[in-house]
Amino acid sequence: MNGDQGTMDHSTPESMFVALKALQGIHQLQGDTQVVLADIVAYISGRGKKDILVEKAIRSDLRLRQLYKLLLQQQRVAFLPKEALAQDAAELDMRIGAGFRILFRRSRADSGQTYVIIELDEHYELDRSSDYMLFAEDSTDVVRLRFVATSGGRSQIILPSDDKKLKTIKNPDIELSLVPL
Repeated sequence: MNGDQGTMDHSTPESMFVALKALQGIHQLQGDTQVVLADIVAYISGRGKKDILVEKAIRSDLRLRQLYKLLLQQQRVAFLPKEALAQDAAELDMRIGAGFRILFRRSRADSGQTYVIIELDEHYELDRSSDYMLFAEDSTDVVRLRFVATSGGRSQIILPSDDKKLKTIKNPDIELSLVPL
């Protein structure tokens, strides 16, 4: 997409499975509960039934985390790379990357809430009628936020200002990925 080397053609799920066949896709997490490759694919596509279990597995198993990152790189259509900033993440009000930017605006009606707004870059061929999932992860947390189809290239959600997810996506040391649903 417009020179974005961080994305791949995600139109054929079969190509993902073939490329990842060599990786171990099954992990024994606790007792008889297993996370398989299909669970991670469903989690990324927003259709997962084991989301909490998958997030726990991604945090605790390095191989599954690598598999998750590889799948995410193949599915994303836009991303925000890590940034080296001296600014405190709590004060950060915008992040700009390849394909979209994300704005953080404190609610005027309730100072305990923050609007998280994504704006799609008009120079990228992104489907403005599609819902999108925003992904981020640090060493202790996996974040996934759903944004409904954009209106004029913008979509927003509201989070509590002290929310752990908000802190993670505002962190300039965290890479963000945008995946269409």
